[in-house]
Amino acid sequence: MQRCIVLGENSRLTMVAKSTSTTSQQRMNHSYLLNKTQPVHACHDWHAQHHGRVWTLALSVVAARRDRPYLCLVALPLAILAVTLAGSESPAVLWLLIPLAILTWWWGSTEWAWTWVLGVMEACYGVQWAVIGTYCLADFPNERILVGILLAAYAGGVAGIAHLNRKRTGRYSW
Repeated sequence: MQRCIVLGENSRLTMVAKSTSTTSQQRMNHSYLLNKTQPVHACHDWHAQHHGRVWTLALSVVAARRDRPYLCLVALPLAILAVTLAGSESPAVLWLLIPLAILTWWWGSTEWAWTWVLGVMEACYGVQWAVIGTYCLADFPNERILVGILLAAYAGGVAGIAHLNRKRTGRYSW
């Protein structure tokens, strides 16, 4: 008996057992009946059989991923910020944003599917903060200390608000 994956009409994976010792007439009848009843059949092709295994493995790996909120919401936004700022010097580095966004999704929460978007938004916020800081330093060269204090105070205020929100909701899981 040969086992293979069949993708049915309502996109559910089902297992089908097929005998390997059949005549050509039986195979033609079998193929004809399967083509009439099911839109996609993955038994006739070796590549399609292994594609079903790869798909099942990929789904199981995605289902087994763990939440890593510190990486998703702190480390990767900082990495995205660094890549974006380095991209102003060499634009070829900007291709690294795609794998970093994928890693943000991978280490995001499995309970709430949009956590990765929050990590990317934090990175965008950091890029805006850095660009505003550089323009302020360029526009006010004699007031560098004041600009630095204001930028640090603003970042500290945002961190303080985030701390209070996490403390209030009890979301310190890392």
